[in-house]
Amino acid sequence: MHRITVSIKADLPDPRGVALQRDIKDLGISASIQARVSDIYLLEGSLAEAEVQRICQELLCDPVVQEYSLDDRPAATEEGVRIIEVAHNPGVMDPVEESVRKGIRDLGIRTAESVKTAKRYLLQGDLSSEAVSTICDKLLVNPVIQHVVREREVVTLPSAIYHLSIETIPLSQMNDDELLELSKHRLWLNLEEMKRVQDHFSKLGRDPTDAELETIAQTWSEHCVHKTFRAKIKLGDTVIDSLIKSTLMQVTTELDKPWCLSVFRDNAGVIDFDGEWAVCFKVETHNHPSAVEPYGGAATGIGGVEPNLSPILMCSASALRITHMKCYRWECSTPAAYSRAFAPVSLTTATASAYQHSTARYSSTSGMSAIPWSTAAQWGFYPRA
Repeated sequence: MHRITVSIKADLPDPRGVALQRDIKDLGISASIQARVSDIYLLEGSLAEAEVQRICQELLCDPVVQEYSLDDRPAATEEGVRIIEVAHNPGVMDPVEESVRKGIRDLGIRTAESVKTAKRYLLQGDLSSEAVSTICDKLLVNPVIQHVVREREVVTLPSAIYHLSIETIPLSQMNDDELLELSKHRLWLNLEEMKRVQDHFSKLGRDPTDAELETIAQTWSEHCVHKTFRAKIKLGDTVIDSLIKSTLMQVTTELDKPWCLSVFRDNAGVIDFDGEWAVCFKVETHNHPSAVEPYGGAATGIGGVEPNLSPILMCSASALRITHMKCYRWECSTPAAYSRAFAPVSLTTATASAYQHSTARYSSTSGMSAIPWSTAAQWGFYPRA
């Protein structure tokens, strides 16, 4: 295995280190700290020394501001120096790894079998063990997807072995308690929903497979069908039949504003902006997944906005779009730190969107996009005089 460490040159300021110092200060840790951040690349394969050097020089390291070293494992021998190395958990997809693999292939090198990345944080200052633990928990490690490297990191995982089998669930023979037990920790459907599924397959004259049950559970999930918004809610003697229909939809219908060009018809709304331009809005509910894992959660959030706006906007040839979303994980970091963790996915998704819709020009913030008023009128959103 080849271990490559890429760092900002020692005589240059380290932007990521400076940002980490600010975040540590935001945590209320007042000690004077110098921080440096390095990228670790672990390569496996029958790579020749010349190939490793070429990968470092032409792919991983910017010689103007960076330097690299091979197979180094520095120990924190100096007093007041802490070294923390953080890697992704086994099975977690790291986009950088695939990018490095592709870059190596583009160099014409076919001997690299696998790649793994990590980050090394060097903290110099008078830090207690408690302070270091706080910094790791709040800033450096998301335990859902990452871990602190204690021993030699494994690059290649054993190949997964899958045994395909179809399981038929004896739903027709289950009583109420057994239906709930089946749903618990697997389907998360209530008894009424489970009985509805049972009745459906009873009419079909057969029991469902496990895949069929999982599919129903997914499509009936809170995320997909918004049960809370649609539910009947009893408040004292008052029964509210569907929160969304009795609040947002009701007040919008009652106000009946002429500048509401399209409401509750598609997955995004359109309103008149200035008589020439119309604005398309979309709100996506992805705060919690983004709090658990910023990059992946935010990708699904922004990715959820995109297909809801795009069908309306694709017919427009003159709009400019910049997608921007934020959700802060207050309990585990500062807003600034979380925003920095969140920013890469916004850039990635915006870049992909710009590439996908390169023939059109969009403008959007937090799921808001602008389209020409004439286009909205053409689609029948607003009868132009």
